[in-house]
Amino acid sequence: MRYIVDESCSSCYDVKTFGQILSRNLGIKIKNENNIDFKTTEGKKLIETYAIKKLPAIIISSDVKEYPGAFKVLEGVGSVENDGSYVFRNNEVLGNYKDLETGKVVELQKKQ
Repeated sequence: MRYIVDESCSSCYDVKTFGQILSRNLGIKIKNENNIDFKTTEGKKLIETYAIKKLPAIIISSDVKEYPGAFKVLEGVGSVENDGSYVFRNNEVLGNYKDLETGKVVELQKKQ
């Protein structure tokens, strides 16, 4: 699993939370997690390759297909890419995020 992050976005949701949700709720075993800063060459390439519009971004390898039940759930909040990778796109469900098109942090109201 790769996380593309903006380290300067202190109010953005913690991507590690997503990995914990996958493990706890969907039974997915995560072998490797890598944080990639969006300003790096690798980060820029991934943003372009997967047309990422919001950060943090989460890219899961095609191995997620080994968990058919979990994969069905994930399809509802992201996209399956040509290389088989899964990209989480529904940032709003996890918390504050950075909109790459506006450059601004979108702060969501907390539920009471």
